[in-house]
Amino acid sequence: MNYISSNKFSDVSVAIRTQLPLERSTITAYNILVYMLKTKTELFKTKQALISNLNEAYGMKLACGLSSYGADLILTTRIQYIRSDWIEEEDYIHKVKEITDQVLFHSVLDEASFEEAKYLYRNKLTRILDDPDGLAIYTCLTTLNTNHEISIPIQGSLDDLDQLTLQDIQNVYSAYLKADKHIFVCGCLDEEMKTYLERMDSSSKLNSTRSLLPILDYQEEIIEKNISQSSIALVYATSTDILSEDYYKMFVMNSLLGQSPTSLLFEEVREKHSLCYSISSYLIQFDGALIITLGTNKENIASLDRKYGSSSNVVRVRVDGLFPEQEDDVFIPISWLENSVSTEMEKETALAFGVYVSESGEKIRDVSGVLTIDIGCDVARFGDDRTCITFKVNEVVQIYKKYNGKNTVWTTGIFQ
Repeated sequence: MNYISSNKFSDVSVAIRTQLPLERSTITAYNILVYMLKTKTELFKTKQALISNLNEAYGMKLACGLSSYGADLILTTRIQYIRSDWIEEEDYIHKVKEITDQVLFHSVLDEASFEEAKYLYRNKLTRILDDPDGLAIYTCLTTLNTNHEISIPIQGSLDDLDQLTLQDIQNVYSAYLKADKHIFVCGCLDEEMKTYLERMDSSSKLNSTRSLLPILDYQEEIIEKNISQSSIALVYATSTDILSEDYYKMFVMNSLLGQSPTSLLFEEVREKHSLCYSISSYLIQFDGALIITLGTNKENIASLDRKYGSSSNVVRVRVDGLFPEQEDDVFIPISWLENSVSTEMEKETALAFGVYVSESGEKIRDVSGVLTIDIGCDVARFGDDRTCITFKVNEVVQIYKKYNGKNTVWTTGIFQ
């Protein structure tokens, strides 16, 4: 038994893990069993009776769930109860032990609880598959062209649900009862509960049977639905085992890639370029896989284009992830000025301004290539603004003079 003895907590937390084979043929049945384990037992004939006894045991908590590690399925039953030295009732620990034992080994599997479990399971899995993110991940893994365990959905399958019988559940329950139990405890155990758990524990190490996801050819599966959001899931084979010396490098890399609000994916794809509204990555450690998930909303982009214009600041900031080009009351965008400054003069214009340099290094002046000359004036009065007189030769604008603090009559006079 793995026991962390500690007086720091008011509760005692116990996890009873049962190691089973992860198989496509039984995964849905085990999902149903998880519901039925805590529905009724030999001693507690109804769910209400079980809940009532949990409450009488000072709010004892009980939960069952499934997880997978490589080729292994782990059925975990968790209990949490107030430590016995805080409770004055003499039979308190006996009640806790009784409830635990009933749920672990004396569940009643009948047609009524079977139908109820199927109903609850169907609703849960339907909710998962109705969620774009959940459906994308589910589809991404289950459609992999491989016999690897990663393609077996831990949630089970609605297609298998309709084929299940009560006998199927009783078969996996028998396998569960025979399988080794591995006990993990944190808190302050009294001797009675400690003895009970130690007898249950297999005393063997919880080992995982695993293999790395093979590198496959590119595969793609697209599901079209009339929904406002689109979700994308991508799976990559890392070829890195959890016991490999490269695993921690992979762990750090994934943290930098997509597991924090300042990750590379978040900053570049979402913040800088606004290509999605959410993006993250995570590792499926025992299978050697990396998953990237992201959500997009194409209709939102189209509506912003229609409302503000594709070149507007709103679209630049919210969709393209760029800085605004100018304030809303500026006539000439700063990007135009930046592009103008970085643009080289045409040869004819450079000759007209006398800045063209021949191969011999000599500056040459020739105005024969001048096509247009335009003169402009941006008129200002007082304050910080200045009147600016410019001229444009071909495509190049030059400032002639600037004035400050002159009225419009004076400005008009210098052009006469």
